[in-house]
Amino acid sequence: MWCFDRSNVKFCVAEECWPKRYQIGKRIGEGMAGVVFDVRLQNGRPGAAKIVPLNSKIPTEDCDLADESTWEDCFETTGEEFLEEAEVATLMGDEGVGPRVLEVIVCSKSTKTVTGVPSPVDLGLLVMEHAGQSLESFVEEHPEDFKRQLPAIREMV
Repeated sequence: MWCFDRSNVKFCVAEECWPKRYQIGKRIGEGMAGVVFDVRLQNGRPGAAKIVPLNSKIPTEDCDLADESTWEDCFETTGEEFLEEAEVATLMGDEGVGPRVLEVIVCSKSTKTVTGVPSPVDLGLLVMEHAGQSLESFVEEHPEDFKRQLPAIREMV
């Protein structure tokens, strides 16, 4: 089992959920829905893994998990939303618009710990080739390339 923190919540990925052929590395990013880690693929090449807590409240600026009255301001991703994102990412990778998706895993044997109390949590894991940069930095550095690929992206979605 290996763990990471996200907005004062500790998430632990069960060993049986993480394929041994991928070596987890350092944390390289975080978005609204998940956390991204460097991964060393079985062939030695660099990869990335996005890990998304599913059906679980994620604290935001206006959400405090210790205060139930703020829970409507928490961010939450459903399993269905994660699978839709994985499908779009797969299509984009197949079209050469993004990194190629290698594996999509939904794991129900993981835990999250809030205020010292562990509880079960589902995690979505999206393992992909390393893109070399974030989408945000790609758009900033290559605005014309992004504009040219945007119709293909919109068609997929």
